[in-house]
Amino acid sequence: MAASLSFSEEDLSCPVCCEIFRDPVVLQCSHSFCKTCLQQYWTKKLSGRDCPLCRCESSTDDPVVSLTLKNLCDSYVKESCVRGAAEGEETGELCNLHGEKLKLFCLEDCQPICVVCHTSRKHKDHECCPIGEAVLDFKAKLKAALKPLKGKWEAFDKARQDYEKTAAHIKTQARQTEEQIKAEFEKLHHFLRVEEEVRVTALKEEEEAKSLMMKAKINAVERTMASLSDTIRALEEEIQVEDITLLHKCKATMKRAQPTIPELKLGSGVLINVASYLGSLTYKVWMKMLEIVRYTPVTLDPNTAAPWLILSEDLTTVADSEERQHLPDNPERFTLDTAVLGAAGFSSGSHSWDVEHVGVEESRTNKMAELLPSEVPLKKRKIEAQSPDQENSCRQVPVRLLSSTELLLQIPPNTNTSLPVWECVNATQAGVQWSETPYSITIQITPLTTQKARSNDQPVNQPQPPCQFKHVPLPVHLLPTLSGLDHNGDTDCPSVFFKLAAKTFYTKPSKYIHICDDFLTGCCPHKLSCERHHTPLPFHWQLRHWNTQQWVNISLSAQVKLEKLYCDPDQETIRLQDIFPIRTEAFTLHLETKKVTSAKYDKSRRLSSSYDPEMSPHFPTEWSIYWWNDGKWEKYEKEVSKELVGAIEAGETSRGFYIGKQLYEVDFSRMTQMNVTTKFERRIRWRPTFRSPFSIKSNLKTVSLGEPPRPFGQVLPSLSVDPLQEFSSWYPPVWNLSPNQGFSLVEVPPSAKAYQSIHCLFYSTMNETKTEIISIQQVQNIFHWDRYRRQKEHMQIHSTAHSWSLEQHLFHGTTEDCAKEICLNNFDPRVSGKNGVVYGRGSYFARDARYSLKYAAKSGGGNQHMFLAKVLVGNVTLGNATYSRPPRLNPLTPGYELYDTCVDKISDPSIFVVFDNCQCYPYYLIKYKAVSDLVNICE
Repeated sequence: MAASLSFSEEDLSCPVCCEIFRDPVVLQCSHSFCKTCLQQYWTKKLSGRDCPLCRCESSTDDPVVSLTLKNLCDSYVKESCVRGAAEGEETGELCNLHGEKLKLFCLEDCQPICVVCHTSRKHKDHECCPIGEAVLDFKAKLKAALKPLKGKWEAFDKARQDYEKTAAHIKTQARQTEEQIKAEFEKLHHFLRVEEEVRVTALKEEEEAKSLMMKAKINAVERTMASLSDTIRALEEEIQVEDITLLHKCKATMKRAQPTIPELKLGSGVLINVASYLGSLTYKVWMKMLEIVRYTPVTLDPNTAAPWLILSEDLTTVADSEERQHLPDNPERFTLDTAVLGAAGFSSGSHSWDVEHVGVEESRTNKMAELLPSEVPLKKRKIEAQSPDQENSCRQVPVRLLSSTELLLQIPPNTNTSLPVWECVNATQAGVQWSETPYSITIQITPLTTQKARSNDQPVNQPQPPCQFKHVPLPVHLLPTLSGLDHNGDTDCPSVFFKLAAKTFYTKPSKYIHICDDFLTGCCPHKLSCERHHTPLPFHWQLRHWNTQQWVNISLSAQVKLEKLYCDPDQETIRLQDIFPIRTEAFTLHLETKKVTSAKYDKSRRLSSSYDPEMSPHFPTEWSIYWWNDGKWEKYEKEVSKELVGAIEAGETSRGFYIGKQLYEVDFSRMTQMNVTTKFERRIRWRPTFRSPFSIKSNLKTVSLGEPPRPFGQVLPSLSVDPLQEFSSWYPPVWNLSPNQGFSLVEVPPSAKAYQSIHCLFYSTMNETKTEIISIQQVQNIFHWDRYRRQKEHMQIHSTAHSWSLEQHLFHGTTEDCAKEICLNNFDPRVSGKNGVVYGRGSYFARDARYSLKYAAKSGGGNQHMFLAKVLVGNVTLGNATYSRPPRLNPLTPGYELYDTCVDKISDPSIFVVFDNCQCYPYYLIKYKAVSDLVNICE
C-alpha cells in the first residue's frame, strides 16, 4: 500500500488549513480544498463563489466530495500511522478538528489537544503541558487514588474472612451447645432411669418376698385343712360304731376332736407398702435430683472472655491458656485485659462473689474489666493478691467455738506451712498471745526457740516446754521424729491407719444388693432408708455367726488386708485370727466357697460396688477372670474377661467364646473352661482388681487416711510437699534438721503427699497384692546433701544434657545392714561388685522398683529395704563391665570431659550406673515385706 502511494503530504494538504484533506472537493479549476474550509471561505467573502487560489468562478454552490481523493487521504493517514509505529514513534490520537497529533493536554478543560487547538480561541489562554507529562501526572494521581481503594478492598476482604470465621464459630458454638444440652439432659434422663429401676427393683423384691411369705402361709393352711379332713372323716367313722367299742376310745377320740388349730389372722405389714413407693414420689425424686444439680451464682460469658482465657464447659471456672485462642473479635470481647464478664443478670445494686485465685502472677492481679457507658453495670471481677512473705496480711478463715474454753481456727488451704514459724508450732515451741476488744480479737503466734530434731548421734529427747497460751489452751497432736532403723515389733506392721467419718454404716441381708456409690462419696439422700449397703469402703467382708446367723463385721484394717489377698488369684485360703481376752483362735477362710472352718463362724461373704460404671461411676468393681495354665493362673484377654463377667452378672450358667478359631465353653456353676473340640477342661476363677485406699481417696468421703496416736510434744516436719517435684530452696522444704546434726530419719505419715507420691511410684511396677509397705522414711543428711546440690549446680552449668534428664528418682534395693551404712555414708561405688558389674564398677540404680526387688534381701523378720534415690543422670552412654569410670564424652576431640552415667541401653534405659557418690543421694528409705496370709480380724 505504501509503495502504491506516490503523493507527498503537500499534495494531499488543503491550501487553506494546511492539513490533510477532510471531505475533499475538486473545483472546475482542478484545485482541491476541504469542503469545510471552502464553505468558510465563501461565507466570509459574502459575494461570489471563486477559487481561493486562482479566483475562477465555480459553477456550483455545493461541490460534491471527491471519494477518490478522500480515499487517498485516508490511506495516506493510515500509512503514516503504521510507519510511525514501526519507527517507534508514539502514534497518539489525531485531533478531530485539525487531524493533527494530540501532543498537548489542556489542564483547565482536562482534554488532549493538538498544536492548532492550542492557538485557537477555545484554548488560547489555557495552561497546557505535554501529553507525556500529563500521562505521568495522571498516573501518579491514579496510583494515589488506587492505594486507599486497595486498602478498603483488603479491609473488606479481611472483614469477609472474619465474618466467615464468625459464621463458622457460630456453627461450632451451636453444635457444642447442642451437645452440652443433650449431655445435661441425658444425665437427667439417666438419673430418672436409674431411680425408676431402683424403685421397680425394690418393688419386685418386696413383691417376691411377700409372695413367698403368703405362699408359705397358704401351704400351712392347706396342710392344716388336710389334717382336719382326716380328723373329720375318722370321727364320722367313729360315730357309726354302735357297740361299746366306741366308749373304749372315747378319751382319745375326744382329744382328737379338739385339735390345736393355729390362728387364721394376717399379721401387719403383709401388703405391699404402696405409700413408700408412691408417696410424694415426684417430690422425693426432685429433692434427690437437687443433689446432682449444681447451681452457680455467676455464669461466665464466653463471648466476653479474653483470647488467653479458657472457660469450663459449665461456664463456672476460668483458667489461663499458654496460647492465644482464635476467637471472633466481637465488640463485647476483652482484648487488652485478661478478663471475662459474668452473664447479664444484674440491673442494679451491689453484687459480689468469692473467686478462688490460684497461680496468677502479681503483675496481672489488679486487672479489671471496663464497661461501656451504654452497658448494664455488670459485676466486675476484682482480685487482690498478696505475696506469701507479706507481713500483717489479713485472711478470712473459718472460726468455730467448740466450748467455753476451746476455740478452733482453721488454717487456710493456701498457707505456706513450710515457713520456720510452722516448724516451731509443730515443735510446740511457740507462744500465743491475744488481746480482745468489744468488737475484735487479735491473735499473734511467735516462735520461742528453735526446735531441734533427734539425730542418731544425740542422746535421748530433752524435756520440751509445751506451747504457752495466755488465754485458751489448745490441744496439739503431732508426730515424732524417728531416729535410725531400729524399731520395735509394732512398726513391722503396715503404717497405714484409717479414720472413719461420723457416719452410720449398715448392711442388708440380701447378697444381691450392691454398695451405695452415693454414700461412699458422702451424698446419699436416702440415708437410713437407702436400699443399698452403706459401708466404709467399696468392698466389705463379713463373717456369719453359726449360732445366730448374724453377719459380723471385721475391722477396717482387716478389710483392706483381706481384700488384697482375695484379689491375688494365687491365694486359695486365708488364715484368719480372732483374739479373745483369754485365748486366740485361728481358722481358715476358703476363698472359692467362702466357707469358714471355725467354731464361731461358718461362712463369709464379700459385698462390693457394682461393676457397671453407670450404676457406680466413682467406685466400679473391676473383675478379671483367670484360667489355669501349666501351674499358674493367667488372665484372659480384656474383651473375653469383660464378656464372661457380664455373663456372670447376668445370671447365666454358661457362655461360649472364641479364641482365634477355637470355641471354648465356660461352665460358671463348676467354674471350668472346656475346649469344645478336644473336650479338655481347665479350672477358672474370677477375682476383682485391688483398689488401694490411696487410689480412691479423692472421692471417698467415709474413710480418711490417718496416723497412729503419737506422744505429745514431738516434732512433725511439714511433709505436704511432693518430694518428686522440683523445688527452688537449697534443702528440701520438708527438712527440719539443724546444721550441727549428723543425719536423721523422719518417718513419713501416710496422709502426707510425700507418702502418697512414693507409694504410687513404688507400686507402678510392683504388685500390691504381693507386697505391702511398712514404712517410708526421709533421709536427712546435710553433709551429703550439700555435696549433691553443689554437684547438681555444676552439672546444670556444664552438662549438655536436657534439663528433664539431668535428675531422676531411681530405686536401689539393698540389705538392712547396708541401708544403715548408706544413710550415714551415702552410696559408695568403691564397694561395687557384690551383685555384678555388667555395666561398670559403680552404684547401680533402677527405674522400676520391680527390678530392685531381687537385690533387697530379706532380714530376719522378713522385711526388705529399698531406697528411692535422687540421681544426677546427665549425659549417658552404654555401660561396660571394664569401666571403673565413664568414658570420654568425645574421644576424637582433645579434652577431658566424661560422660556422667552408664546405662543398659541408650533408648529408654532402665538401669543407671554412677561412679561418683556426689551424683546420688538416698532420698527416701522404703521398708516393705511380702503380704502375709494371716489376717487379724480385730486389729
